[in-house]
Amino acid sequence: MNILFLHHNFPAQFGPLIAHLATCTSVKVYFICDTISRAIPSRVHVMTTKSAKHQRKSACIEQQINSAYGFYDCLQFLRAQNINPQYIVSHTGWGCGVFAKYIFPSSKLISYSEWWFNQDILSNSFTHHADHPSESIDGSRLDCSPKTYIRNATAALELSQADRIISPTQYQLNQLPSIFRTKTQVIHEGVDTSFFRPNLNWRSKNTFKITYATRGMEPLRGFPEFILALKNFLPLYPTAEAVILGEDRIAYGGVKDKPPKGHTWGTWAKHELAQFIQERRVTFLGFVDLTVYARVLKSSSLHVYLTRPFVPSWSILDSMASGCAVLSNFTEPTSELLHPNSTFWIPSLSVKDIFTGLSAAISVDTPQLIELGLSQRDHVALHWDRQHLLQKWLQILSIS
Repeated sequence: MNILFLHHNFPAQFGPLIAHLATCTSVKVYFICDTISRAIPSRVHVMTTKSAKHQRKSACIEQQINSAYGFYDCLQFLRAQNINPQYIVSHTGWGCGVFAKYIFPSSKLISYSEWWFNQDILSNSFTHHADHPSESIDGSRLDCSPKTYIRNATAALELSQADRIISPTQYQLNQLPSIFRTKTQVIHEGVDTSFFRPNLNWRSKNTFKITYATRGMEPLRGFPEFILALKNFLPLYPTAEAVILGEDRIAYGGVKDKPPKGHTWGTWAKHELAQFIQERRVTFLGFVDLTVYARVLKSSSLHVYLTRPFVPSWSILDSMASGCAVLSNFTEPTSELLHPNSTFWIPSLSVKDIFTGLSAAISVDTPQLIELGLSQRDHVALHWDRQHLLQKWLQILSIS
């Protein structure tokens, strides 16, 4: 059996599935991408497109079409080599799978739909908060211009041809137009609960350690509000410390997500928390490898996960699997993933609500915090364990 994967980056969400398929002697795995970010497993054949030479600064429609033609050339090459995939698994959104059925009409096309730019979500859900300190720290809304909305065009073309659609959460499925929902199934890539697991020996008995992990430091993930809440919180609680992981960049956001003039969000945060950095009560670790990241989560008294309604981050499941007590704002994506009764819920991303949530969490005694974290662990193991979800993928691909 030949299975072909399409994604602008290797291996992305398909990593765990590809690693498993690479061990199946009856399966040949092919992957077309723009860029490669990890080592390629043996028996996996990876091709890169010429569009990799034209790195996208933004995912505008013209760039998606350019990407689609880059994938077209590689698909044509495979067909010329008489490599005919029974299944094509494609990530929608960058144009990767636009020509999949055009080149291989007999293949089963499985489209992985991570995000559809729902006009209602863009227009209404990214609400402003009255207690933002200034307009320069008001990045609470995505750009909902026609340019953003038309980004759905290549996804719509691909989804209309798909034999099956996969969405990682029910929340993300709900963003799709109703015409696509009937052939969509929810399968998340899950979390490796054998790697991310609790170890209380990593926790300090005398310190309340707050952790925050982010891909990019940005308003969409509540970063500015978290920093200001932390600035107000730390002087009142001398046993509290914070460890912040992530790159100083905006991974997701729009034109209103720019930091104050003269700063990145990271430099702005370090300026705001300079006193506590000097006192070694706040540490910015930047981008770290997976082992360091897992150890930081093991050491956490409270993990803070904040987001506006959008694609949930892997860190939410990683922290749960690590047995962290979790503070989060109540939204559709977070309420779908987190334990309903063991989470420190806050109603919004306001500085006041985050401060109140932190204060509530630090007032809980250590044994109860540990119990809340273990409840999160049990919840994620039951619903989001990678090995269980991997079996759903194998069933779709007719692999026993």
